[in-house]
Amino acid sequence: MLWSVRASAFRSVFIMAALLLTGCGHNDTTEPSLKGVVRDESGSVAGATVRVQTTEQSAITDSKGRFMLTGLPLGEPVILTAWAPGYYIAGGESFTPGTEGIVLTLARHTDQDNPDYLWLSAFS
Repeated sequence: MLWSVRASAFRSVFIMAALLLTGCGHNDTTEPSLKGVVRDESGSVAGATVRVQTTEQSAITDSKGRFMLTGLPLGEPVILTAWAPGYYIAGGESFTPGTEGIVLTLARHTDQDNPDYLWLSAFS
C-alpha cells in the first residue's frame, strides 16, 4: 500500500512537471506574421505578389488586396516588396514580424509610348 501511494505521488509530480515544462498545456501555435494590403491609385490590387526580399517566401493578395506572410524569424526585421503585372515593383521598406496594417502602394506602368522619344537603333 505504501508503494502504491509513493508511485501515485511520483506520477502526479511527474505530470505537473511535464505540464510546467510545456507551458501548462497551453498550445500557442501563433507564429510571427506580417499583414497588410496592396493598393494602387484606384484601390486594392488583387493577385499581387508580396515577397520577403532576397527569399522565396511570398504571398498572393486576395480579392481585397490583403496579404499575410507567416513563418518569419521572430524579432528580425524583413524587407517587403510587391509586384503585379502592369505595375512597377513597390516596397523596399523594413517591417518587424507581428506588424499589421502594412500598406504597399503600386504605381502603374504607362500603356502608351512617348512620341517625343527618339528611336536609336542598336545596329547603327
